[in-house]
Amino acid sequence: MSYAKLEDGHLRRPPRNGFAQDGTPISGYRWMVENNESFRIAEGWLPLVETDPPEHDEETHRARRTGWEEVEGEIVSVWEIVERPPDPHEGDHLDPEIGAPDA
Repeated sequence: MSYAKLEDGHLRRPPRNGFAQDGTPISGYRWMVENNESFRIAEGWLPLVETDPPEHDEETHRARRTGWEEVEGEIVSVWEIVERPPDPHEGDHLDPEIGAPDA
């Protein structure tokens, strides 16, 4: 299981070595987060859950992760489904004045 914090909308993972909230230096800080539940809770680290994108038509749309959010004591992926751009190799261009490529 991975753990993380959200700070100003950015995902932060535990450092290998770091400082406790009271300023105490800790060698093996990440190990403490991963293996000591009371320490993890006291320091505010939450489980990181990488979710699959929502269902969508993969031929016409694509999913992209837009960030992370805290939901019910976990940090989960936030997804956005967007329309796929035209494929220029198929003769579909964003600019209709370009026309189809020469065959």
